[in-house]
Amino acid sequence: MATRSAAAAKPILSHDDYTVGWISALPLELAAARAMLDEEHPPLPPLSRQDDNIYTLGAIGKHNVVMACLPSGKMGNNSAAAIATQMRTTFPALRFGLMVGIGGGCPSAEHDIRLGDVVVSKPGKNDGGVIQYDFGLTDKEGRFVRNGVLNAPPTVLLNAVSATEAAHKLSKARIQNHLCAFELYTQKENKTQIALEYAYQALERGFHVFWVNCTTFKTLKSDYEVLLQIMMAKKRHDNEEDRTAVLRWLEDHENWVLIFDNAEDAKFPYGDWIPGSNGTPSQRRILFTTRDERLADAIANVKESVPLMDTTESVDLFNANHSQILRRTGEKDIIALVKRLGNLPLAITLASAYLREYPWITMEEYLELLQDFSERSKLFGYKPSFSNYNHSIMSIWEASFIKVQADNPRAADMLTVLGFLENDRIRFTDLEHASENMQMDKLNFLEDITTIRQSIGLLRSLALIYFDGKYLSLHPLVHQWLQARLSKHDLIASAIAALRVIYNASLTLIFPYNHDCLPINSKWYGHARFALRAVEQQSVAQFEVHEECYLLIICLLSAQARTQAR
Repeated sequence: MATRSAAAAKPILSHDDYTVGWISALPLELAAARAMLDEEHPPLPPLSRQDDNIYTLGAIGKHNVVMACLPSGKMGNNSAAAIATQMRTTFPALRFGLMVGIGGGCPSAEHDIRLGDVVVSKPGKNDGGVIQYDFGLTDKEGRFVRNGVLNAPPTVLLNAVSATEAAHKLSKARIQNHLCAFELYTQKENKTQIALEYAYQALERGFHVFWVNCTTFKTLKSDYEVLLQIMMAKKRHDNEEDRTAVLRWLEDHENWVLIFDNAEDAKFPYGDWIPGSNGTPSQRRILFTTRDERLADAIANVKESVPLMDTTESVDLFNANHSQILRRTGEKDIIALVKRLGNLPLAITLASAYLREYPWITMEEYLELLQDFSERSKLFGYKPSFSNYNHSIMSIWEASFIKVQADNPRAADMLTVLGFLENDRIRFTDLEHASENMQMDKLNFLEDITTIRQSIGLLRSLALIYFDGKYLSLHPLVHQWLQARLSKHDLIASAIAALRVIYNASLTLIFPYNHDCLPINSKWYGHARFALRAVEQQSVAQFEVHEECYLLIICLLSAQARTQAR
């Protein structure tokens, strides 16, 4: 039962704050309804002498609810309609009116309790979803008498039903019958290699291993067609889907492992692609790999986050791919490289492959190439012809970026601008200040605090940024990739947007245009210099600059001049 707080401890709301109306037919049903409230609110004065209802006010979750009961001894549609009419007049913001009953209690041998007046469902072929059975009447054969059909439930409730059905298809209960682990990885780990190792170990123990690529629905469907051929499963009829035949084979057999690789869509009904729960769970195992923390939380209780490699492991990985470099350059240079690559396994493997394919390039030259804006995109887009890696580093992050653009374009814009600030210790409160201070041509991701939080939440869930509740930061390679992926025009526009963020976030330091107030050791001084260097390296003679950028540049020049004078 929900715990209700004392009414006196809660602030008094207005009649316009209540959005859900709840009518009960019996006092017993009203008592049950009140028990569902998370909190009760103080009563409000009546707005009309014609309103004879006595209301119970409260909240369930974030919804403010007003409750009323039919007059004692006056049952039926007329009484319910009168109460609903008066309730809507007194509480004009109501969005829903619910008539909720409990059938008078729980049925038993002593109490013959029947179905109530109305059954609420979703629209079907012959009805709108709200089916009328007045007073639970039955005919002489014991069947309920259906008196009519009312209008369909509100569209927003039907949409909620659809969302609930989708969540049920993604339900933990269905998938966890066989789920052995949910491997959550970020851009720091090579999750496919870990899944491969698990697959090899399963093969050694006599398991069948089936690998499914979930990058797109097309790849998922195509892999199930291949599984059908491998299993030599038989279709019951020509129109049967490959998926259905594969699931039936899995339900009829044991000793298998099903790996869903690159499962990145939290809205996709993966439960529809999972077999039923027959058999021994230990002999039927499912492994998911994903970068989306939301998906892992939605499906799995068993969730493994793969830790970041340390420097020693990173050097070992590099040497395993190209031990000749160790003899040629020494371990010190390799340590510098793996640190530069942020201990990212795929980046280390691709760097090793690049240096093996172009042995005349020294380690020092390669590190210089990483520093160069113009060459970095070529390195990130590099795909070694002899390697099993069919994705460049850029393509991995680009796939995540495309997903962000589809789900939340403002978050994509935020991520791009973050690429032109220094990559660590970007304070969340400074983004709030920038949102509050920016008046003209406001950047869309700074529209309001809610937009900022939603954008950060999505970027963090896809491991494109880190956020500890106070500071944002980006992996060094992600930070560099965000700059390398842009055209010259878009790069300058993004850098200017970053300067505008800096100006509005640091406005309290430099307002009213006191150019001596921006301290040289200010964190925003470093951010501003970084954004300006990105523009300077483009060698563009002319481009449009927002007025706020001019003011910030004046402050920077003044701070720099003070430092040189000292």
